[in-house]
Amino acid sequence: MENTDRPKYFAIRMDRRVKVKTQEQAGRAKGYDPDFFVRLDKDGVEALIGPAGPDGASPLLRRGYQLGIYRYDLIAPLRSEKYDRTPRKVLKEATDRLLEIGVFLEEIDSGRTCKDENGVYLIYADAVDRLAGNTGTSRKRGRPKKARSDEDIAAAKAIWESNKYASNQEAVAAMPGGDWNLAEANERFGGSGRQGGRRKKK
Repeated sequence: MENTDRPKYFAIRMDRRVKVKTQEQAGRAKGYDPDFFVRLDKDGVEALIGPAGPDGASPLLRRGYQLGIYRYDLIAPLRSEKYDRTPRKVLKEATDRLLEIGVFLEEIDSGRTCKDENGVYLIYADAVDRLAGNTGTSRKRGRPKKARSDEDIAAAKAIWESNKYASNQEAVAAMPGGDWNLAEANERFGGSGRQGGRRKKK
């Protein structure tokens, strides 16, 4: 049974992608308390995931907490003097940090909720597509399809489903061609069945 008592925060960003009012209404409709709305355009994603800000405040999210957002690409600004990284880099770093903390993620627009690595990276992959369209770094919508031979696809599928690899990252790194990623592996082959996809500490 889902734990509905977990602490919940809802992230909002003011920019041209989605109106703030639309985000706020969606958050309220899904049961998020306006007192726990976080304005990313004012406080930055650091308020959610760290590191601690100039005032020493700890990040809001901890293991088991829930983060709701209207659309996951809103985690990253389209452009900002505050970051010396690209929006895609900010999004990737935030995603890795959310997985490290162990946050339950809900994307309102798609209706997807997840906390496992496979599900989070699928949400991330779609957000990368939207970022590319909004920042003008891609002339076509969606991820470009890579040219893969039938032999490479078959070999990659066998590696993805093999128990030889302790994590999804290790499996992807072993795939032929050297240019596979978690999003494509998930899209082509589905979940690997590995719990969280991370190696257990000894």
